[in-house]
Amino acid sequence: MNTSESFDNNFTATDESCNTFTTVDESINSMESQTVAFGNIEIREHAMILGKGPSASGTGPSLEIDWQAQANTVIAIEEYESMRYGRRHKNELIMPSAYRRNLLLETGYTMREISEMESSKNGKGSFKQKLSKLLPHSSKK
Repeated sequence: MNTSESFDNNFTATDESCNTFTTVDESINSMESQTVAFGNIEIREHAMILGKGPSASGTGPSLEIDWQAQANTVIAIEEYESMRYGRRHKNELIMPSAYRRNLLLETGYTMREISEMESSKNGKGSFKQKLSKLLPHSSKK
C-alpha cells in the first residue's frame, strides 16, 4: 500500500514505512484546526506596448504589456477587496480596434508605427507569400 487508503472500519492507513494509523475523526479534527490567512497583495503596473502578434478580435492593432514593471503597490487584502470592481462579462473584455488604436496613440505611438505593424501582420500578399514558400514550386514547361 503506497498511498493512503480508507477502510470501512473508520480507520485510515498511511504509507507502510510509517506504520501509522489514525481514526477518521482525528483526521477531521486536525483539518478543522488548520487555517489559511492572506496578508498583503502586490499589484504591479506595466506599460502597454504595440503587440507583434495578431489581435484577439482579428482586426486592428494588438496590445501587449511590457516586461518591465513601472509601478509596484502593496496593499492589505481587506482594502483591495473594498475597492475591487465586480467581475466583468466576457463581452466587456474585448476592446474594439479603434479603442486600441487610440490607446496606443495616447501612449506615444504614431499612426505610421501602428499602420506598419498592422500591415506587416495582415498584409494582402503575406498569406500567398507564406503559402508559396511552403509549397514545392512546379516548373513550367
